[in-house]
Amino acid sequence: NIVTQDFEPYLGDKIATGANACFNDTNLAVAFNVTDKVDFQAKLDEGLSIIKDVNITDKFHQVMDPLQDIQTMIQMITTTALSVLNQATTINSDTCPLDDTYTKQNILRPWEANSDKGATPWPLKSSGNPTSYHRQGSENSTQYIQRIYNIAGRCTNSDSCCLQGTCGIVPNNWCNAGTDCLFICSQIGSAIVKGYDAYLEADDIQNRMTADLGVTCPNGYTCPTTQFENMGHNVTLFALLTDYETNVTVTADDLVNLASTSVGEAMIHIQDFLCQMNVSFVETRYTLVRDSLCDTMFGGVAQLNAALWILSFFLHGVAIFSMVLAVRLKGVSRERALKEMNYAGVRGLRREDLYGDK
Repeated sequence: NIVTQDFEPYLGDKIATGANACFNDTNLAVAFNVTDKVDFQAKLDEGLSIIKDVNITDKFHQVMDPLQDIQTMIQMITTTALSVLNQATTINSDTCPLDDTYTKQNILRPWEANSDKGATPWPLKSSGNPTSYHRQGSENSTQYIQRIYNIAGRCTNSDSCCLQGTCGIVPNNWCNAGTDCLFICSQIGSAIVKGYDAYLEADDIQNRMTADLGVTCPNGYTCPTTQFENMGHNVTLFALLTDYETNVTVTADDLVNLASTSVGEAMIHIQDFLCQMNVSFVETRYTLVRDSLCDTMFGGVAQLNAALWILSFFLHGVAIFSMVLAVRLKGVSRERALKEMNYAGVRGLRREDLYGDK
């Protein structure tokens, strides 16, 4: 017991650590300070529990929902530009009777907005005649706006005010030539053309921003745009977040299901290792052997020794008793008796005389 209490004086400090652990019911992994390096089950379970309780989709919606707000703000770019344009196209005064309203659905095809109209209520500066609201040939939207808003002037004085080559036009009537012809509406028309060009530019910016953001993909655009790809981004911002959400979700599911993976198998092996490092059975076996030797075997030897001593005591008594009987019950052999009689000169001695039989 003195040795098992501390093996260091007999085995040295390195080996004694393990030997003492065997007899102190201490795991060898704990004795040699390796549990922190291999026993990560508790920490891993705690982390996995946190991951399992996290609603990844909800967390990503907190990031992705603002993208919808950003998309709404982007759409306001053309909303503002369209509002300014409509202010000019709906001025509808006595001098400039413009009353054309455009929406985002028809602004890129303005002839559709005016499909129910016939001719413009004003003549053109170029011809002096009203023009049709309908599309002419294959003209594009910019050409269309430039054509119908090329508005003639108003006559301020009939002395020098002409329309289609005819001068002497009554004041305040339409004219397209002469020093007294004031092109007030034409200036508004030029502003409308510039405003329409600005709208197209704003629409292009809005669509490119929308294409790069990726909440929706506008018609006629690749998502993302070439410029965005040239910056090193192969997918839209929305798609990037969506892919990231998918990857995080898959990773989280894999971590939660860690027990079925190779890492989970490693954890099982680690648990087996920690179990195998539990050497408390050594003390138990030692106690059994010690009890068997000290109590059972040596006890049996002691009992056997005591029995032999007791037996020897009785044997001594038997020996003494036997000696007494041998003396008291000693008999004479025939040969010795004959010799003694011959020595005494006795002849014809009978058996009765020799043994005392009657």
